[in-house]
Amino acid sequence: MAGTTTGIAAPTSIFAQEPTKAAAGTGGNGFGQDAFLKLLVSRLRFQDPSEPVDNQQFLGQMAQFTSLEQMVKMNTSLDKLSGSTSKSDAVSMLGGEVTIQPMDQTLTEGETPKQITGIVDEISFVGKDIKLTVGGTQYSLDDVIKIKVPEVSNSSSILGQ
Repeated sequence: MAGTTTGIAAPTSIFAQEPTKAAAGTGGNGFGQDAFLKLLVSRLRFQDPSEPVDNQQFLGQMAQFTSLEQMVKMNTSLDKLSGSTSKSDAVSMLGGEVTIQPMDQTLTEGETPKQITGIVDEISFVGKDIKLTVGGTQYSLDDVIKIKVPEVSNSSSILGQ
């Protein structure tokens, strides 16, 4: 059988089409930790025995993958922290005086943006959006340009002393 090459046949289960769902923390591209590990195991299983994977290269790839995984986790944690901080900031404005300049204003040339000053009556959390109610109208937290936090009265009056 001159000219015939034999090779290693790959089991089809490794290369089977999987349902397309994005892995968590992959930004929707679907290539997550599981896919990476399957690819790595397949590469090791079917490597050429005469030219095995270089250990340093293999360790470098594993270190890169671990670093990427930790960055994704840290980014998720920072997003949660940022949302929590924004909510705390908004709650601290309750009862305080704010000046709002709505970003969705249509201005003609030479016209100055309208600003509304009033007391924050209510805070609403709609998904990731934070809305302040001032004078019966809801505004985005992003529209706030000035804050005057209410003065706290004597703490003894709070304690009933």
